[in-house]
Amino acid sequence: MSVVAAMLAAIAIIGLMLSARNGRTPAPARSRTTSPSTTTTKPDSRPYPVQTGSATFTDTSRQARVGGTDVPRSLVVDLWYPGGVSAGRFPLVVFAPGYLQCPEQYGPLLQAWAAAGFVVAGIRFPATNCSSARGDEADIVNQPADVATVISGLTAGSGSAPGIAEIDRTRIAVAGHSDGGDVAAVVVGATCCRDQRVSAGLVMAGAELSSFGGAYFSGPTPPLLVVQGTADTVNPASAAQALYAGDTSGQRWFLSLIGAGHLPPYQGSSSYEQVVARVTVDFLRLALDNDSAAGARMASDGNVPGVAAVSSG
Repeated sequence: MSVVAAMLAAIAIIGLMLSARNGRTPAPARSRTTSPSTTTTKPDSRPYPVQTGSATFTDTSRQARVGGTDVPRSLVVDLWYPGGVSAGRFPLVVFAPGYLQCPEQYGPLLQAWAAAGFVVAGIRFPATNCSSARGDEADIVNQPADVATVISGLTAGSGSAPGIAEIDRTRIAVAGHSDGGDVAAVVVGATCCRDQRVSAGLVMAGAELSSFGGAYFSGPTPPLLVVQGTADTVNPASAAQALYAGDTSGQRWFLSLIGAGHLPPYQGSSSYEQVVARVTVDFLRLALDNDSAAGARMASDGNVPGVAAVSSG
């Protein structure tokens, strides 16, 4: 039985409802739904109004240490999704924040994805979110299974959580920043944690970690976009470049943010964040919407003199 299948058998979805990290201690060994609609909503030239909600999923087969106590892994998910639509389904983007971060700290970026026509689910990892009294960064090894739990819950939900009915369960991407980028990378391309339901990956300031076990990019992988600041002292540019270079079996792009550090390119509204928002939307539309013009837009939006440069392999 596969890792994902074994995990799914034990999942109990018990309810649908709806700081800043200034440094990154190296992680271990860094080396809702109603009857399905038949309508698929395509990209729209006008942004959608963004609505928000939340959901909670609990995996009783696994535990997290919270406040010094081992408890079942309860995953609160913040949702951003397109509003003003009476019918149709949108791709799902599951987002993994960095260490001691919460989804709302990336609010402008996640809202940009939702406005572009994606249901966005930001996970609050139980042992490493922004409210954690004592963050346990070693818990990162449990987070790929958390992503799988959330995907399962959102694609098999009862329909009571806002936004879930709009999910097209055949078009799913995983994105992440920092430690969350490390998690996204293994969900997309490592033998330990590859989730075959995921058809695109977006890694921001991420790298390969030996702590997950298994091998990276040993088989076919879905489209991948790696984003990295050249002045990032937490996740060095060389680590992201090595991750990018290792993926030789699928479509891949590398967005280099010239002079950018670790947090500002993804949390805020500077020129870096604006480029990241545009290029990541282009990538998601290319990978999940089969938008043939999105590749050209990536090149245009990602090559900004003095700010960013994009390349592909």
